[in-house]
Parts: sequence; C-alpha cells; structure tokens
Amino acid sequence: MKTLNPMEPAEAIPESPSTSNTPPPDYNNSVAPPSGVTATTADSKGNAVRQQWTSKTEFLLSCISLSVGLGNVWRFPYVAYANGGGAFLLPYIIVLALVGKPMYFMEIAFGQFHSAGPVKVWKRSVPFARGLGVAQTIVCFFIAIFYGVLRGDQRSPSCCKQKQQCHSAGRVHKTLRPSELKGFSAAQQYFDRVVLNKYEKGTMNRFSLSNMGGVNGALLGCLAGSWLIVFLSLVKGVKSAGKVMYITSTMPFIVLFILLGRGASLTNAVEGIKYFIIPQFDKLLTINTWRAAAEQMFFSLAVGSGSLIMLGSYNPFRNNCYKDSLIISILDSATSLTAGFAMFSILGYLAGTLDVGVENVVSTGPGLAFVTFPEATTQMPVPHLWAILFFVMLYTLGLGSEIGLLESVLVFFCDRYPYLQARRAWAAGVGSLVCFLIGIPFVTQGGEELLNIFNDYAAGTSVLFMAIFEMVMIMWIYGVKRFISNLKEMLGEKTGNMGYYMKTAWVVMSPGVLFFILIVTLVTYKPSHDPENPSSIPAWGDGLGWAIVAASVLQIPIWATVAVVKADGTTLKEKIYQSLWPDFLMVIQDNSLEMSVHNGDKVRSIHPALDGDMSERKAYVNSGFAGKDD
Repeated sequence: MKTLNPMEPAEAIPESPSTSNTPPPDYNNSVAPPSGVTATTADSKGNAVRQQWTSKTEFLLSCISLSVGLGNVWRFPYVAYANGGGAFLLPYIIVLALVGKPMYFMEIAFGQFHSAGPVKVWKRSVPFARGLGVAQTIVCFFIAIFYGVLRGDQRSPSCCKQKQQCHSAGRVHKTLRPSELKGFSAAQQYFDRVVLNKYEKGTMNRFSLSNMGGVNGALLGCLAGSWLIVFLSLVKGVKSAGKVMYITSTMPFIVLFILLGRGASLTNAVEGIKYFIIPQFDKLLTINTWRAAAEQMFFSLAVGSGSLIMLGSYNPFRNNCYKDSLIISILDSATSLTAGFAMFSILGYLAGTLDVGVENVVSTGPGLAFVTFPEATTQMPVPHLWAILFFVMLYTLGLGSEIGLLESVLVFFCDRYPYLQARRAWAAGVGSLVCFLIGIPFVTQGGEELLNIFNDYAAGTSVLFMAIFEMVMIMWIYGVKRFISNLKEMLGEKTGNMGYYMKTAWVVMSPGVLFFILIVTLVTYKPSHDPENPSSIPAWGDGLGWAIVAASVLQIPIWATVAVVKADGTTLKEKIYQSLWPDFLMVIQDNSLEMSVHNGDKVRSIHPALDGDMSERKAYVNSGFAGKDD
C-alpha cells in the first residue's frame, strides 16, 4: 500500500447509481423538514438529510442576531467604560483584526463543510478534540442562563419625562440623607432600588452573595416570560427560529441610531466621546485592558462558543460563507462602535449634570446600559414611547442571542440522542425550564454579584482556553492546507488563495495573541475577594467562578483521554495518532452528511483514501502543513 500525501488530490471514488449527476444543494431546493423535527429528516428515498435554512436571508439574520446582540449594546459600552474608554477601544480593534474576523470565518466554514454541530464535527475531523464541543456546549448553556436574567431585568426606569419625578433624593427613601445619594442619577437610583431592589430599605446596605435576600417577584415573572418566548421560538427548530430573526436582527438598529442622534445633541456630549476615543496610555499598557478586549471580542462575535459552527452546519455545501462572515463581522464591529458613541455621549451629558468626571458618572457593571440609555430617553419628546422602544430593542437583542445559544445546546442533545429529533417541542421545553430554574438565584436581591461572576468566568476565561485549543486543533492538527482544501471544495476559487494574512492569522497570530493574553492573565490574576474590604465578594465567590471554568474546560482533557483509550493501536503513541485521525467511516456512514448529494467530496477532502495503516496515519498527522497548496 503506497504512502499517501493527505493534500494530494484523491483518486475518484466510484459513484453509485444514486449519487451520479446530482447537483449540489442550494437554498431553493433544500429539503424542508416536517414540524417537530430538527438536525435531520428523510427525503423521498429514505436518506437522512440535515435540516437547512429556508433562505440565505434567514442564515444571515440568525448570525446577525447571535453576534450583534446584547454583547454590543449592553456589554461593549460598560467594558469600555470600566477599562478607560479609548484605552480599551484600540486593543479591541487590534484583537478583532488579528483574532476575531479570522476565527469567525473559520468556524462558520468548518461547520458548513462537515454539516455537524459543535460536538459531532470534532468526532468526524479530530476525535481527540471531542471534549471541546462538549465544553463549548456547556459555555453556551451558562451564557444562555444569564442572558435570560438580563432580559428579565429590562423594566424601564424611564417612566417619567423629568428624571426628578422618577426618583429624587428626597423620594427614594425618606430616611436617606441627600448627601448619601449625591452623584447618583435618578435612573441609577431607580435601577438599583426598584428594579434590582438590592439595598435594604431605608439604608445604603447592599445585598450580596453573603446575604442574597429574597426573590424579586417582578424579576421572577419577567424571567419566566423571557424563557417562555425562547421556548416558543425553538419549538420547530431552525425553521421557526429563522422566522423570529427577521424581527430580532432589524429593529435594534433603528432604535440605536435614534439614540445616537439624540445623545450626540445633548450638552457636554463631546466630553464623553473624547473619553471613548482618546486612549489613556497608562491603562493601555495594562494586561487587564487587553484581556477585557479579547473577552469582549469573544462575547460579541460569539466565536469560541461553538454557536457559529452550529449555525454554519445548516448551510448548503456550496454557500459562500466567506462573504457572509465578512459582512456579519463588519456589521458587528460597526454596531459596537455605534453603541459606544451613543453611550459615551450620554455619559458626557450626565457628567455635566452631576458635576463629576465621565469616569465617575455611574458604577461600572452590567447595569450601565440600563442607566445611561434610559437617561437619554427622558430628554426626548414622548419619553414613554422611546423608553419602551429602547427596552424592546434590548429584549429583542437578547432574544436573538439566546435562541442561538440554547439551540447549540439542543443540537448537542439531539445529535447525541437521535430520538429527541422527533420530540423537538419536548426538548426545547425541558431546556427552557432548566434554564429558568437555574436562573432563579440571579433574581434575588443580591443576585447581581452572581451575574457578575458568570459574566467574568463563563464568558471570559473559559472561552479563552477553548479558543486557543480550537485554533490548534483545526490549524495545526487538522492542518491549514487541508482546511483551505476544504474551502475550495465548497467555494471553488471564490476565495482565491485566502491570502497570506488569513493563513498567518489562523496559524500564528490568533493562537499566539490568545495564548499570550491567557498566560499573562493567569500570572497576574487577583481574586475578587478582598479581606480588607467588607463589601467585596466572599472567598467562595472566586471558588464558584473557577468551578464554572473547570466545568467546561476540564471536558477537553477528559474526552481526549477517552478518545485515546478507545483508539486502535498497541502502544500509547499509536493510540494518540489514531485519535488524531479523522473518523472517515463515520463520515461515510452518517447520512446527515448527504453523501448522495455531495458525491463523496467531503470524504475525499478530509482524507484522500478510505483505508490506511498506522504509518499512513502518522504521516497524515505529521503533514498538517505539508502537501500541495492547490
């Protein structure tokens, strides 16, 4: 048996009568699954066909709803505010160019080529990395939980045209002295004391992880309602979710531009904009600013979470995902910058009103967007209308992202347990109910600190670990040459040679930048618990955060060990090589790849032969960068 170069063109695989002369699929002839079925269904010949988007528009809108979501309007401004405005903006743009955009395209293309969710895609391509898909699913689950809580928090504090009518210093609680409330805007007071109810009545004592208080009944009802809407959106899988995206991906842009226009016209707005675009060089040189920029990039674009692999897996094989990813990533960046300009123009106005510096206007944290934007609505005609539109915008942004996150979790279980494919409504209902129950502690009076822990650890540190591992597995083990060969199987020459920039970003810059940020972050890590500060979170809060990280990240070595143990071979080295070898038998046997439609292209592109001994498998693993660059 001759030794094969994995990148050499394969000999043609004989076509069976059922596979000959069959054109590749497109959006117009996709097989529409019956109601209640997800992941796969059957065509007229009994072959399983993976569910696909009804139209390209639905795919684009779904990606926009996932990526252009609360991370842009809610998280980006407050992370920028906490890290010095312009001092954060420059690292964010750099990380976005070196890591974000290349990873976005890579994940969508990887899912589209393999037509599989974030777990099964690794079982086919690099079984050793199967745990990465499990870890990504867990992270999606964690983020979906606190996204549901955020949507439940969206009760409008802009209930009156004049902010003094809402909560003046003398009307918050008569037992408080005006000096205790100096520097707090009416919207801040309302959000803290009425929406979150996080202070003991008549005092400045806050509820916390050590004293979480009772459940906020109003927020609990909002939480239940938000998960009910998610359930109804996911009952019929990607088909029903795609329809919802027409609303969740378009309305926010209209409201956001209106708020930007109003914010820019307010007195002293220019001071806030200066704070946003002019870097503070002392903060620019701190690793925490760069770490925050990387974490925000992951949160905003949704890279590293497996959700993009899932969305791409529903695309037809020949879809031009390169152009799609370029459009969406640019739109995502533009939305973040627009939200930032809108937010900081309002912060500049508030700074002048409260007679404080921009950096001291409000407390940093997830509640920032719920304070500054509502303040802008009080300066508009018909403030009630704009307040409602603003919170509907936030709600739809969260809904679009949440649908994508929970869908990733459901795809994992439906791929793992095929009988759930015919019980879509039941699976969506159980998933939504579990998320609701776990979210109850977040809507207690001290639940904001718990929300901050999930935000810092589940959406930050965990994703850094997984993104590095994902880049290494795809570009170093699966191989960058092989990956580009896959792209050309799907796209032909539409992407050209991908350019040295994209190849360098995938192989060197992206993993290098992320690895550097991760190492320095771990070395400079300081617990949030401060024994000398009674108001800091308790020591077990940091332990909970690292437990969240461990729950996802430890799946990688656990499942890698399982893959090695189950692999063929007589020595450990042979088993490791085997676990890094694509499971091409699974590729052939899994009908959801629609082999009858693609004429074996995917098998040939993954590996040029359907057999091979251990020496050939070693050559395959060692040749990730070798072979022809066709």
